[in-house]
Amino acid sequence: MATSRILGLLAVATLVGVLPARGQQVSTPANRNRRVITAEEIEQSQETNAFEVVQKLRPEFLRRMTLRHTLGAGGAGAAAGGTEQPDLGYSQPDPQPTTAVFVDGTEMGGTDELRQIASNTVEEIRYLSGSEAQTKYGPRFPAGVLEVTLKTH
Repeated sequence: MATSRILGLLAVATLVGVLPARGQQVSTPANRNRRVITAEEIEQSQETNAFEVVQKLRPEFLRRMTLRHTLGAGGAGAAAGGTEQPDLGYSQPDPQPTTAVFVDGTEMGGTDELRQIASNTVEEIRYLSGSEAQTKYGPRFPAGVLEVTLKTH
């Protein structure tokens, strides 16, 4: 008896729109994909370029990229009691790896390139972690990749 009552309440909730019907997605913060910014979210953000969209909707994409470290900067050797490489005075330390931006499958550069992309032309922005980016695009992308897919008209 309790089961039939619960099923009845679920049916009523679905009919009045409290719960989604089967197969229907709900656009709520708890339901959105944290690794993807959709065209709907981009439009609602009312930002003018892709960098501003990312900064507003998924700022962690930008933070994740800048928090990466190189092996020479406190990597496994230092943690295991190893010694740091001496500064020989003639070379600069390795720069922090940065996230690359790919637009429709073509590498465009770093995250500053997002400023050149009008937000109304973007269908989707997807974040790939360092390991995902290296698997898909090769070892040059330890800090990850932002894949931008443009709208086709």
